[in-house]
This record gives sequence, structure tokens and C-alpha cells, in this order.
Amino acid sequence: MATLTIPTEAAPAVSRSTAVLTSGVDGYAAGTHGRVAGTRQGCLVFIPERPERVARWARPRTALLVPPALVVALH
Repeated sequence: MATLTIPTEAAPAVSRSTAVLTSGVDGYAAGTHGRVAGTRQGCLVFIPERPERVARWARPRTALLVPPALVVALH
């Protein structure tokens, strides 16, 4: 019997560049500041500066997968 091996993705690079959401994502409003900690599954890993500032209906998160079009990097 053959064994299926699923490759694991490498850990995202920890560039930690400052960024802002341009649209609401998973309960976080547009304009939320945070950091980009790399990429995963074609999205950016966004770490909100204040995870507790989320809509009442959403759970606070330590990291979000966000499509690149919804994030603006600040230099």
C-alpha cells in the first residue's frame, strides 16, 4: 500500500514589516495597524498590533491570513 506524504510549508520569513489593512478582515476594521510576518498559502500573515480590538462577533487572533490586495506595507 502506498503512503501519502503531504509536504509541510516552510515557516514564514520573519520580516515583520509594518502594515495596515485596507479593508475589514475577520472582524478587524480597515485601518488596523500591525505587522506582516511572511506568507502562507498565497496570503500574507498579518499580526494585528492590538489583537483585542476586534468586532464583538469575532474572536481576537494573534495572526490572520490576508490576501495581499488588502494590506498596505509601511516603510
